[in-house]
Amino acid sequence: MVLGLAFVAAGPLISLSTAPLAAAHDPECDTMMPVGDQLEASFDQVEPEGVTPPGVGNQIIDAKRPLDELSSQPAVDLRNWSDILASKLNHDGRYAQQGPDELWLAADLGAARSHLLAARRYCIWGDHFG
Repeated sequence: MVLGLAFVAAGPLISLSTAPLAAAHDPECDTMMPVGDQLEASFDQVEPEGVTPPGVGNQIIDAKRPLDELSSQPAVDLRNWSDILASKLNHDGRYAQQGPDELWLAADLGAARSHLLAARRYCIWGDHFG
């Protein structure tokens, strides 16, 4: 009986000692999170199978500009995919691909959104890459 009580009392302590340590805050997240909100607002305006309002590509370029100073993997990935999407919207041809534009625009929008989610996970939950 006494041994059983010892295990019951020690259970919460064992659980606490095996809990993962909180990840250190990456100062780049102070930039990535508000930039992510601005990018999401622009991404929401993209219509791969319809008409995207004029200027959305430039909105994405302006919103992503603070990411140019960052070096963490999620910041670099988000910057690159935002740039690819903006390039498609602005028809500048830097990332031209064979096939229907709508298909590539939808794929690039999906990739940009995926990297936005990855950046948020990195900042909120410390889901560090590698």
